[in-house]
Amino acid sequence: MNKKKTIIAAIVLLLVLLVGGAIAYFTDKEEVTNVFTVGKVDITLTEPAWVADNAKNLMPGATVAKDPTVTVAADSADAYVFVRVVVPCIGAETTRREAFTYTTESGWEKLTEAEKTCADNATATHVYAHTASMTKNETATLFTQVKLDENLTQEEADGLDLKMPINAYAIQKANVDGATYTVWNTNFNS
Repeated sequence: MNKKKTIIAAIVLLLVLLVGGAIAYFTDKEEVTNVFTVGKVDITLTEPAWVADNAKNLMPGATVAKDPTVTVAADSADAYVFVRVVVPCIGAETTRREAFTYTTESGWEKLTEAEKTCADNATATHVYAHTASMTKNETATLFTQVKLDENLTQEEADGLDLKMPINAYAIQKANVDGATYTVWNTNFNS
């Protein structure tokens, strides 16, 4: 009986080793962990030449340094850049006009579909797109000065609020197709 038990124990041990070897052989594990980071679009809007005191007590026809400048940050992705300028309107309802004029620098295109005029509004809105995408550390100035309307009368000036807000916007260049770009630049300021 001992011999029979020994043979059965040997068979059981052999089966355990075979099954254990097979399990070890068929159960392998590997793992890969990928780290993803998301880029960003980062711009700043500054006016390096702006001096607030120079905008006080202006006379008709006066010019003031005002230089809205967009800079793409060093850690930013390439971007399409837009600037919205809101100009106060002056004058009677039938002769409303913009209080300030300016000349844009090269490299900017006016988006007329986003424009609002003094005809029906207290302010005029102009939107400009930089004609090429901007890259990290790139800077672009929209204009360098504004000129107060030379025909401004005292009557028009009394109680006039001459604020001129300027906003800059950017959208990533990568993976933005033409249709997305067109829709975005037409509707971003709605």
